[in-house]
Amino acid sequence: MVIGSSDQFDTGLSPGECAQRLRQNLRSSSRASYAEPSRFGISKRGRTMIRVVGTHEEAGRGSTVRYRTEFKRSALLALAFLLLAAIPTFVAWSFLGYSVIPPALLLTVCVIVVALLNLWVQSGRRGG
Repeated sequence: MVIGSSDQFDTGLSPGECAQRLRQNLRSSSRASYAEPSRFGISKRGRTMIRVVGTHEEAGRGSTVRYRTEFKRSALLALAFLLLAAIPTFVAWSFLGYSVIPPALLLTVCVIVVALLNLWVQSGRRGG
């Protein structure tokens, strides 16, 4: 799946049964995940920048599961703090005579691209 993509599928289980099965599967893998009868979130604490969030909705004799992949806010904050923490390093390099423009530009472009991707993902989630 691509970041920001979403999908859905139908199942013969009720929303409560979906949440119960998801909780059983998540017990050993992550404490950062949750599963309720109406919604769920799956992520690995400290291991990835991505999470999957979704809902369980009643549909006839079963339920429809809708889900979306997105960036974690904490990961985006970490990137922003990394940029701020890199400034003293770049200043020290410049005093030592090294060129700091290429790595500073690369770091800035990476942070901007990730932030724009997150804005795109977040605006898509609100609109859909």
